[in-house]
Parts: sequence; C-alpha cells; structure tokens
Amino acid sequence: MGQDFRLLYEEVQSQIAKSPTANRANLAYLVGGLFHQCHQNELAVGILEKFFPPISQRTANENNSISYFRSKTKKGLETALREIDAALVTDGNMQPEFLDTKAWVLHGLDRNELALTFIEQAIKNEDAAIGKLRGMDEKDRIELRKRLFATPGTVEASTTTAKNQLEDLTKHLSDYSSKSLEALARRVASLRFHRACILDELGLTEQSELDYAWLDSFGFQETDKLN
Repeated sequence: MGQDFRLLYEEVQSQIAKSPTANRANLAYLVGGLFHQCHQNELAVGILEKFFPPISQRTANENNSISYFRSKTKKGLETALREIDAALVTDGNMQPEFLDTKAWVLHGLDRNELALTFIEQAIKNEDAAIGKLRGMDEKDRIELRKRLFATPGTVEASTTTAKNQLEDLTKHLSDYSSKSLEALARRVASLRFHRACILDELGLTEQSELDYAWLDSFGFQETDKLN
C-alpha cells in the first residue's frame, strides 16, 4: 500500500507541475488534504512544500494545513510553528482549528504547558462557534453544546435505545442532518483527544480520563482515525 501511495504521489506531482502556475497551490492544497485523510502525512507535506509559495505569501488555511500535517509526522516542527503562527496572524479570528494546530505542534515540541492553553482556547472557541450556528433553534443549540462539551456524567442518562451518545444526539435532534451533527461531534472529538494527550504528558491523568470517557461514550474509541 505504501508503494502504491508513493507511485500516486509521483504521478500527481507530475500532473500538478504541468498545470498553470497560478493553479498549482490550490491543486496541491486539495491533493495534500486527500493524502492526509489517508494518513499519508509525509506525502501531504511533500506535495505542499513543492507547490506552496513561501510562508509569508500563503493564505492562513495553507499555512495551517501544512503545519498540521507536519505535526502529524513529528518532523520539521520548528518550521510548523512558524507556519501556524503566520496563519494565526493572517487570520486574526482565533479559529479553533488553527489553535488546535498550534497546540499539537507545541505538544510535538514537548512544550505541553503552553500547548494546554491553546487547546483549551480551541475548545472554548469551538463551543462559541456552535453557539452561533444558523438554522438551528436556540433550544437545540443549547442542547447540542451541552452534549458536546459537558464532562461525562453531567448529561442526563438517555432514555432511548441508542448505542452511544452520538446516536442518541442524532435521534434527539432528528430535525437536523445526522451527517452534520456527526461532523461536529468528530471535530470536538479531535480536540478532546488532543487535550487528553497533552494532559497525559503533564501527568494530569484524572483530567484526561474525562476526555477519554467522553470519546468512549460517543463511539470514538479508534482515536487513530481522528484527523
């Protein structure tokens, strides 16, 4: 399988190189994201390094993506730190995914006390963002936030036959797309998993166990599948 991805990488790289210069960064961005979804982060970084402009000329999303992919490879982390810092400066909105990347890069650099401040802020900002969702009643937004951000044990026990809290959530908010709700839960799951890892490194295992318990209750036991 690894050889197949390498052959695909070479072919895609050749095709992007043949495309108009103005299109190459966008194409690389799309391809890099696909490699990342397949857990081929070194290939993702390689394709982005080749076709992205210098750090100062990239969009915030471009710098965030390559920085996060580097963090998953645990290589080039000082460069990744410069990239995510540039993304945060360019964006200015403190997007949860950018803060999460910064936390994960710092975690890779063993700067976990600082990483914890960024992942905590990422979770707060994700909570706030969900609180502003359009097309959802205020009552339902409150319920959604309670389910996604409460610590285990603080949400009332389900009276349904749901297998886990995610299934229960989609049943409870059945007026809304189950795929959209699952995507939101997966985003929160990734943040919670990253926080748990950081807390573990700081020896705060009683706190990390709360996040692991939440992940279990929502059916996200296979944390290696959380991008």
